[in-house]
Amino acid sequence: MPVHVLHVGRAPWPHVDGVEQRPWASLDVELPSVMADRPVAAGRDGLALLDVSALAWADALVLRDWYATVPACLGCDVVDTDDPDLAGHAGVSGHPWRRAYEASVRLLVEAADGTADPWRGRALVYALTLEDGQGAPAGAWPGPASELDLARRMARLATAVVVRGEAGASLALALGAPASRIVRAATPDLFAAAARAAARAADAQAFDRRMALRAADAEAAAVMHDRWAAGLPAWEDPGEDALVSALVPVVDEPVDLVGRAIASALASEGGRLEILVAGSTASAAAAAAAAASDARVRLVTVPAPDPAGEAAVRREQGRAIALRGAIREAQGAWLALLEPEAVWVPEHPAALVGVAREHGLDLVYGRALLVAGGEAVDVTGEWPPRQDAVPVSTVVLSRRLGAFAPDPDAPAAGEGGGWNMVRRCIDAGARVANADAPLALLDVATRHDALRAVLGGRLP
Repeated sequence: MPVHVLHVGRAPWPHVDGVEQRPWASLDVELPSVMADRPVAAGRDGLALLDVSALAWADALVLRDWYATVPACLGCDVVDTDDPDLAGHAGVSGHPWRRAYEASVRLLVEAADGTADPWRGRALVYALTLEDGQGAPAGAWPGPASELDLARRMARLATAVVVRGEAGASLALALGAPASRIVRAATPDLFAAAARAAARAADAQAFDRRMALRAADAEAAAVMHDRWAAGLPAWEDPGEDALVSALVPVVDEPVDLVGRAIASALASEGGRLEILVAGSTASAAAAAAAAASDARVRLVTVPAPDPAGEAAVRREQGRAIALRGAIREAQGAWLALLEPEAVWVPEHPAALVGVAREHGLDLVYGRALLVAGGEAVDVTGEWPPRQDAVPVSTVVLSRRLGAFAPDPDAPAAGEGGGWNMVRRCIDAGARVANADAPLALLDVATRHDALRAVLGGRLP
């Protein structure tokens, strides 16, 4: 399988066998309207929300030379964090000035240099294209003085600093890169080799997990495409009375919340059902499963997530782990996801399975009412599918798509576990549709607190 390399900027490296590359030309950032022209200041005040979902695809991230990340005067040494103040300086001095075209790059790097870790498990490669004979003194910074501090951060954070010749190596050392991380690459092919080595060095276990996940995705996609080529749906039709496996991932939610979700599944109409409540023995999963007193409810024991890290990310990682465990134990021909803060309407599984069978679909999702204080405040579940529009607790999919079980590393890159599974199914070519009917209620207050740091904005 190829290594996925994401380039921050508009000029990707030439094609190299074994490396799939994409430019990350535009990093989206959400700002309060009053800070629209002050992105750097908003980032430093914790008011900027950077979209790092593109990182879920990548094994390695490439930063190059320097960017235009802060406004800078081109006639003197004056710099500022944002446009308005520097524009005032230019108006008085008459000097030309440069806008911060790529301020989001600074937000990305400073997030990683602080408490956040947006590229966890991925390599960071810093490429310096300075070559011998370019005229700069050894170790001298050839870029804008206003970007020197950012270059130093990138050199210090990088898993590998790729350079050409002694001039590049001297500059890397002067910027603070450890000598052990400097990689001399004379050609793009050697750079690609360095990127692959860096991806493994960053987090060998995470890299190997992603490669195994990608191989499993490709295998499952091939099976689906073979069946479609033969004029068949991706699944063997199990009939109208097929068993549905409801999967309830539990991390640290209250027992009564989990019990409410289970009760809603037990009240489902129109088909056979098993309910797999997945969590650690110390979680509410065990207590809620026992309290259900119904043979259709089974406990699936999974490891508790690592207690370190941000609570919202930890919960999503825990849910991804729990879903993977539940999928392994599921006996149903169809899998239905049910998160603890959601409740199903009685016709939920039968309605979605009916749509899938009627139209030969692999995955169907419905709409969800967002409820706060006992009142419906909004509805979600739009088409086309995207992270903020797919209510995970309305997703029903063929058992064959269990091969796309959530990646536990995805939440650290801003991708919720349930959505990660749906997105990879879509990427593999699964036939997907949504049902235009509210089939679940979602407790917005509970979900809002749990996922703000992962998804931000309006939450499914």
